[in-house]
Amino acid sequence: MNMMHSLSTSIFRSFFIGLIMLYTALPAIGQDCSNDTEPPVIVCQDLEFMLPLSGNRLISYTDVSSSITDNCGINASSIFVIPNNFSGPTTTDVTVYASDLSGNQGTCVANVTVLGRPTTLTNNGVFAAAENETINLQATLIDDVTGGPAPGVFIRFTIGTQEKFAQTGPNGIATAQMVLNQAAGSYTLSAQTNGGAVIFLNSSDSDPFTIGSTDSD
Repeated sequence: MNMMHSLSTSIFRSFFIGLIMLYTALPAIGQDCSNDTEPPVIVCQDLEFMLPLSGNRLISYTDVSSSITDNCGINASSIFVIPNNFSGPTTTDVTVYASDLSGNQGTCVANVTVLGRPTTLTNNGVFAAAENETINLQATLIDDVTGGPAPGVFIRFTIGTQEKFAQTGPNGIATAQMVLNQAAGSYTLSAQTNGGAVIFLNSSDSDPFTIGSTDSD
């Protein structure tokens, strides 16, 4: 039911906007446009959206304007918005342009906020090992929106003064090997996102880690 309602709403909105553009593309009855110098009037509206998993989104002037009118009619082919392609979290202004049938151009400015996708990072490797042992570090990064994996993100693992980097695969899991060359004791195993797929927001996880002594005495 919700999907059908959303589809019906989208179709109605597109149809309604089309009717508006058809109407405003025609000069008013009895209007003398031979010496028209009046630019179109554009009413802008701000836009906020979250990046899709595909990594970028193109916006249309219909996303950031609620109406475009003119006393002598709009040239529908002249309407555009710059910039219109977004691939990372940002807040920026965009400009809508429209010209009328006499060549006069109007503009308006809207604010666009592009949201990154929130994530949850979880250490799920080992949390204790002996001095000089080679361990397998592992962390899983989840897209909080879908509950699925967040691929293509670099993870920085640290234990004390040592660090390793790995990238999440299609399953959202990053793995790396580390040879523990520090003294026995209590440490913190930290994992944090460190670049890569910019559509995902940063997250981190920390857990206690113990390095055991190999001294037999």
